[in-house]
Amino acid sequence: MSRDKPGLLAGAGRRFIMLLDGLLRRVSGIFEFSGDPGCLLRLALGRSRVDIVLSDGTTIHAGDPIGEIHLWNEHMPRMGSSGPDLTWGVRFYRGMMASLKELSNYVETDHQFASVKAFHGEVAVLQSEDVPAASQLLERLGFDTQAPKVPRSWLGRFRMFWENLYTWWLMWAFQPASLRGKNRRHLARFDMWISRAELVTRYGA
Repeated sequence: MSRDKPGLLAGAGRRFIMLLDGLLRRVSGIFEFSGDPGCLLRLALGRSRVDIVLSDGTTIHAGDPIGEIHLWNEHMPRMGSSGPDLTWGVRFYRGMMASLKELSNYVETDHQFASVKAFHGEVAVLQSEDVPAASQLLERLGFDTQAPKVPRSWLGRFRMFWENLYTWWLMWAFQPASLRGKNRRHLARFDMWISRAELVTRYGA
């Protein structure tokens, strides 16, 4: 029985992280816009933290309403111990294409998103060397990608520390095999943006 204790503790820890994730989603207003078990995305209505001009000319100012895209962790393809390989990338790409079609249809019919001109998400990868490949994959889907600004204030750095730690916990809970041999300090982030016009043009019905 004692040999099973580490596994039992790990299982309990993962269940706790999943429960915590569900609670934080509710508090943050993150919701499921699709009932498709293959949908990889959740959505929230948020406000931009930055001024940005997207590649199609769409201009977003800090404070403007935006759609916040979040991964639906329970639906993500499982990674192996080597992380996201080619097979995983193909499955993710196809899943994202289908999910973005559903997103386009949803926001065109929900009045809450009538004034939203762009959609934003934060992407985390296990090491900085993975950023170019991940960025290229998302750009093929129509996203603009951008390195986040490094916070200068201690409060910003403190926030980033906890965001990275929580992201690591989520990976441990939902994609545990992918963390073998990886170090949390090597976690890298970047932003992805897509304008409403680009989303509807590419993925609209």
